[in-house]
Amino acid sequence: MSRITVLFATLNGAHTLPRMLDTLQRLEPPTGGWKVIAVDNGSNDDSLRIIEERAVKLPMMALSEPRRGKNIALNAGLAHTEGEIVALTDDDVILPPDWLITIESVAAQQVGYDIFGGAIYPVWEQTPPDWVLRCVPKKMYSCTDFPKGPIHPLGVWGPSMAVRSSVFRGHRFAENIGPNGSSLYTKGSETEFTVRAARSGHRCWHFHASPVGHIIRPHQLRPEWLLQRAYNDARGIRRLSRIADERPLFQVFGYPLRHAFGFIRAAGALTTATCRVATSRLFGDFEYQFRASSRLRYCQGDFAERYHLEKVRRASARAGR
Repeated sequence: MSRITVLFATLNGAHTLPRMLDTLQRLEPPTGGWKVIAVDNGSNDDSLRIIEERAVKLPMMALSEPRRGKNIALNAGLAHTEGEIVALTDDDVILPPDWLITIESVAAQQVGYDIFGGAIYPVWEQTPPDWVLRCVPKKMYSCTDFPKGPIHPLGVWGPSMAVRSSVFRGHRFAENIGPNGSSLYTKGSETEFTVRAARSGHRCWHFHASPVGHIIRPHQLRPEWLLQRAYNDARGIRRLSRIADERPLFQVFGYPLRHAFGFIRAAGALTTATCRVATSRLFGDFEYQFRASSRLRYCQGDFAERYHLEKVRRASARAGR
């Protein structure tokens, strides 16, 4: 059996897949060997054809999962993984040649850890304007800035991630979160999994060696894309907070009072952000206006997800009567 299985999903990734697969072909094999599982998630471009053609040049199996959802596709691929480690990545990355060797080495050295997140840096297809570098946090592009060592499970991200296969015996990716082919998705594809696994005792480690490049396309520099991303991030973070709530002080009050307080606080943040946007349009420059609008979209996403989760909770309560 292969020591490491590389697993990734693609949805309409024909633009970046050739570059990603070029770097995949140049990977140095780990001592125990390796294989690749590539899952097309119902693409309507040439993604499936591209991975099928490259499968003859790589130890790669190309699968098709028509049900939209990155986590649905990853779960379909998990059924075909082999070996002790599953290395996860994306269809829009640049992998360094020693990526698998580094994962193998880190996993061997850090025997007390089961989940590993690697360093990620941006690969700009177009030179970003200065305002992007000043106003947009690195995490918006899934780029890391973490110290080497133990890390919170929310700090392990999809472009460079590895998990001991034993973790998947008790956990799968949640299929109601993460990219699904829609602009209105909740962020948290991998982090929901890592938080859940960490609660079962699986610790996370961040490594700096063999950083992975994340391809940033020109449309991802546009304000409208970034504002939608802020909205999606907020919805994902709010959904994850139901799993990774670290505020035990509020838990003693019970669900109704605790979440009523959350709604009041979210409404206050939304009101403040709205006022800030109005002020920025009267007195601020473009960067101030963007920061204000980004904060507003984040608050809107947070409030929308709170409302959605409350509807789900009430519907579930009614169904259980």
